[in-house]
Amino acid sequence: MGSLALPRRLRTALPPLLLVLASVLWFGGNMTEARSAPSTTKDERHATHTQEAHVRGMMPSWHPQRTFPRPKALNQTTMLRRWRLRSSHDGLIPPDEPAEKLEAGYANDLVGSAFERPANYAKESCFHEEQNLLVCMCSYANSQRAAFIDSVLRNLANLHLLHGLRVDVKLYYSDVSHPHPLEVKLPPGVTVQQQWANENLKHHFSGLCRQDFNRSLARDEYSYYLFVEDDMNVTANNLVQLCEEFRFLNMFPEHKFLRPGLVRYETKAVNSVSQRLLTDNSRCCPPQIDRIIQVGQRKYVVPTNPYEALYFLPATHFKRFLAEHLARYGYGYAQDLSFTEGLGLGIREHHAGFWMKDLVTKIVPIEHFEEFLVHHMSNNYINNRLPSVEQYLNSAQNYNGTPISLGE
Repeated sequence: MGSLALPRRLRTALPPLLLVLASVLWFGGNMTEARSAPSTTKDERHATHTQEAHVRGMMPSWHPQRTFPRPKALNQTTMLRRWRLRSSHDGLIPPDEPAEKLEAGYANDLVGSAFERPANYAKESCFHEEQNLLVCMCSYANSQRAAFIDSVLRNLANLHLLHGLRVDVKLYYSDVSHPHPLEVKLPPGVTVQQQWANENLKHHFSGLCRQDFNRSLARDEYSYYLFVEDDMNVTANNLVQLCEEFRFLNMFPEHKFLRPGLVRYETKAVNSVSQRLLTDNSRCCPPQIDRIIQVGQRKYVVPTNPYEALYFLPATHFKRFLAEHLARYGYGYAQDLSFTEGLGLGIREHHAGFWMKDLVTKIVPIEHFEEFLVHHMSNNYINNRLPSVEQYLNSAQNYNGTPISLGE
């Protein structure tokens, strides 16, 4: 709004009568401007900048809906230019650095989380903006694991911002009075739907995702599916690499039951140096490496234990594996869970990917093994007898045709 005082030059140049008339006209015009300016309350300003992060479902009716300011938007051209610039300097990053150490200022332009290294050998990501990903995560005792959940959500937001595909997250939580607070600033194109589930399901709690996956597969709603436990820090780069491997394997129909997967690791300080140890390859249960196979010019390690507490599948592969399960056993993997009652603690692992272990062969590329490591953030097994990443990889590279047992 302009000043209500008559300009000094007019006050000195006009006769007294005209001066009074000019003052009246000047003051009235500025008051009209003041009345015409729309008033905006603080709440209204926030309401116009809410993010597309929906918290809905079977949460208690008294739980307030959370809204958050929209983060600064980057157009696709800017994101790709910065991505390529960062990729051009990738050789400066030590190859043995864990993904979560690769934080850079660029990340703050996205969602304030760690920047994920682009694929070293996938020149163009197989993800694009016309595709979508359904993520399902089951968080038992979620109020104690909020930091883990936030880390996964940041990585999924980076995936969307870097590659354009829409990401929808279904989060099941068990603490009825404490839905996940969703403190991460998610960009448009990433949604979160929370739903409470009874903690008395215990190890079957992780089986809740099967209903969402089955329904969406039947309707052809999504391009990709990801089941992930809440403490698995799966990165955008992990998912890009998995997607690229599935695309590569599509050129070899005879290998349609191979499944690219990740390898879990935990960190432990040894003589003040952080060491990465492989969670699912304990020395207690040899052999740790079943065999090495070759597809085209790529070599893959086949872990004896295929478990990784998550699985990523393109929709076409998901349907193929389910059809094979139905043909082999006479029922779908989610239709009859009675056989899991004898598994004891194996029920959760069954839901988290073990249902595929007799249907497909998990493989991990040797040349780019580092890109397929995923941090198990809770570090639950760090005191077990676990081999290091380097020991496992060196053994795989020296494979002589027989299963490999990693000694002390």
